[in-house]
Order: sequence, then C-alpha cells, then structure tokens
Amino acid sequence: MSEHPRALIRRTVAERLSGWRVPPTDGAPGERWTMAGERVYPSRMGPIDSKEMPVALVYAREEDVDLKSYPDSGRDGTNKRALALSVECVVLAREDVDDVLDAFARQVEAALEWLEVPGLETATIRLTKTDIDVAEVTEGNERLKRPVPIGAVRMLFTVIYRAPWRVIQPECAPPAEIYIGTAPYVGAAHADDYDRVR
Repeated sequence: MSEHPRALIRRTVAERLSGWRVPPTDGAPGERWTMAGERVYPSRMGPIDSKEMPVALVYAREEDVDLKSYPDSGRDGTNKRALALSVECVVLAREDVDDVLDAFARQVEAALEWLEVPGLETATIRLTKTDIDVAEVTEGNERLKRPVPIGAVRMLFTVIYRAPWRVIQPECAPPAEIYIGTAPYVGAAHADDYDRVR
C-alpha cells in the first residue's frame, strides 16, 4: 500500500526545510532554507538535545474531512481534507531568543510559500497560528543533571488537499471456499454436516 498523503506532506515539508535554497557552487557550499540545516525531522520525536540545536520538527496534529466532498455512492473519487500541520522550531535560549525565534519562523514561512507536494500539486499550505514559548529542560544523567533553557516557536499550517477515495485495495484475500452449517451442529466435529456454497 502506498503511503498516506499525510506522511507524504510531512516528508515533503521536512525535505524542503532541510534542503538547499540555492545550489552549491565551486566557491560556496550553498545556503540553507533555515538555521536548522539538516536537523529537520518529519516526526514529533526527533532528537531534542542542546548539542543538536537548532532543530525543527514536522508533525500532524489533526485532520478534518469535508463530508460533502465525498463522491456519489458507489463511485471512486476524492474527498477534501484540512490537515493541521505543525512545524516546531527549537533553539537554545539566550538573551536574543525572541529575535532568533522570529528569524527562524520567517525562514520557515519563506521556505513553504511556494512549496508543491509531489502527487498533491493542488494542495495549499497556509500559516494559521504561531505559538512562542521559552522553557527549561533537564539534560544529563542522574548525577549530572543540568537545566537548559530552550526557546520554541510552533507554527500551525493548514494544508488543504484532496485525498483519493476507494482506491485502497483490502489487504485480506476472500476465502477460496465457503461452507454453511446449521446450529447447533457446527464445528470441526460436524464437518460432514456442512454444505459448500462456493
């Protein structure tokens, strides 16, 4: 079975954020879309470690389906969906944390403004909300725990796309033979009482 459109969207966004904005040349290695560089993960469980920052996580939060968009009964087609996709950017918090987070957010917004998802070219990606926070996490082993201040900006994008309907084949194969029996005479001990119907 091919991957779910949500997985394709997450992966495409993550690849865009970690990819080159301009091709490298002989004299320059090229420019990254965001300060995260290659530390962009299509999951909420990416490594959050002070040595791995800045980092960006791309994950889905929820998805609404427009029930009126389904095709007529008995027909194949698509339905319209609105995916709530989060891009969470995490940095070490220093005195300039607000400026750094704003710059990080602007990089993400710029990277996704003209993004097309392969296979879902009609999808639209729009920023709908931004949360900004600073917190303290604990790192290290039991003996050497230390507090580490981090800053995070979580951008919520709404991705409107159309997903295929009735194109996924069932994974189970139909039984090769079908028999019918009458209660209470059922089970292996009464195999001779069963009648084959197919």
